[in-house]
Amino acid sequence: MFEGIYRNRLTRDLPYWQEQGWISPEGAEAILKSLPVQSRLSLSGVVAVLGALLIGAGVLAFIGANWEGMAPFVRFVLLVLALGACYGLAASAKARNHPYFSEALLLLAGLVFGGAIALIGQAYHLAGEFRDAVLLWTMGCLLGGTLIRSVSQTVLAIVGCGLWAWYSSVGAEIVPHWPSLGLLLVAGAVAVWLDSSAARRALILALVFWIAMTLILIADEGDWPYLGVLAMAAGIGLFLWGLATLAGSDMFGQSLGRLGRDMLWPALISIMAALFIIQLMFEDRHDQSMYWLLPTIGLAVIGAALAGVASLRGQLNMFHALVGLAIVLAAAAFAWWQIPHAADMRHGDYLWSRLLIGALILAASLWLISLSPTVTGHDLHTIGLAAFGLEILYVYTVTLGTQIDTALAFFVGGGLLIALSYVLFRADRWIKARNREVTG
Repeated sequence: MFEGIYRNRLTRDLPYWQEQGWISPEGAEAILKSLPVQSRLSLSGVVAVLGALLIGAGVLAFIGANWEGMAPFVRFVLLVLALGACYGLAASAKARNHPYFSEALLLLAGLVFGGAIALIGQAYHLAGEFRDAVLLWTMGCLLGGTLIRSVSQTVLAIVGCGLWAWYSSVGAEIVPHWPSLGLLLVAGAVAVWLDSSAARRALILALVFWIAMTLILIADEGDWPYLGVLAMAAGIGLFLWGLATLAGSDMFGQSLGRLGRDMLWPALISIMAALFIIQLMFEDRHDQSMYWLLPTIGLAVIGAALAGVASLRGQLNMFHALVGLAIVLAAAAFAWWQIPHAADMRHGDYLWSRLLIGALILAASLWLISLSPTVTGHDLHTIGLAAFGLEILYVYTVTLGTQIDTALAFFVGGGLLIALSYVLFRADRWIKARNREVTG
């Protein structure tokens, strides 16, 4: 997720490695050349994008304000001229080697195209759902992004996929809305083809949005328990992590490899987020659907298998894949057990439940720490340690902290923090030593 930070760190480390004789000058140069070409967004580029947004809003506001006083032919000509001017100026900026100005104008063209659809539909009273107009705009941006290799229009297409999914799922109650996911994957293929970090991150955010929205709507409309949905979210996270780990090994090419490495961090964080929310949920309905259980187990097993294949390529140790699978299966088992017992826990008998899910979150935190030194883990070290510490404090607060005097609770809490810092220090050293043995 942070290619610039990695590049800067590598640039600082390579001269030292050369002095130590670990690599040759030719090897250092080859390492730097192997990195993807980095394009820095300058201040002028940011201003150009903001200017494009303001101009787009101004053009649409002007046409909309004078829409009723224009003849139909004049309306159509104005919209076509505005769209043509955007594309023409974008082509000129690109020819003069001003990529950010070109992308800003293409962004403006996409916005003008969307406004034109809305204004023409309103003028001619065209029948149809608003989501159909969103689909038309999305397809136009996707076509433009593909034909002219535009990052901004590809990002607009990805945003359009999310809007189409929202209006189709929430407005038309089509859940899950598979066509929007399919179109999103097509837009994602274009993003990978363009090899743009901005487009890849937009794709990941849109995919997370689609999954989260779909799971919430399924829980509401399909009478699924939220605990089961959260366990399924953890299973999906493990599946995406396994897929991203395998893609990150460059098994399917460097462009997909970069997408995989970008997806690793959100996938792992989604697993932790699901576990943290699970420990806050209590449901006492016994008649809710259990259809979530088998998909959760299936997704977790497939994700671990994909990570296992990546381990054969040296991306991580097979132990990491098995631990991830065990964590998700334990979360699914906890959700399956807790749903029919939640009524008892509401009356105060939930100590063991707190301790069980707390132990699971602590194990998941240590799992993140163990992944951090690997290629597939990115820099999850701090996040894993923070999650471990916060969970220790949370378990103490909701168990022993509520049973003792306030002053004593502060004293015990302070001692717990000191002990926790030592435990984290020792755990950090042990995990780093173990990873050095595995990778060495």
